[in-house]
Amino acid sequence: MYANACSIINKFVAFEAMVCNYEPDVIGIAESWAHDGINDSEIALKGYDLFRCDRQVNVRGMECCFMSNMVWVQCK
Repeated sequence: MYANACSIINKFVAFEAMVCNYEPDVIGIAESWAHDGINDSEIALKGYDLFRCDRQVNVRGMECCFMSNMVWVQCK
């Protein structure tokens, strides 16, 4: 599943409901607008590992990916 969120924070409840409905293995989010002031726990999804790439300068942008715990992931 892929979404261009334009701020996942203010849409998280609807996003979480959509994830529960479709149960995707992989979720890609563009324009999450997450930053270092937002803890992983604020955008965590039960049953998924979160991978983030926050920008240090601009508040807008940033991407994140959620991978189902049922999918084996190896980071290099």
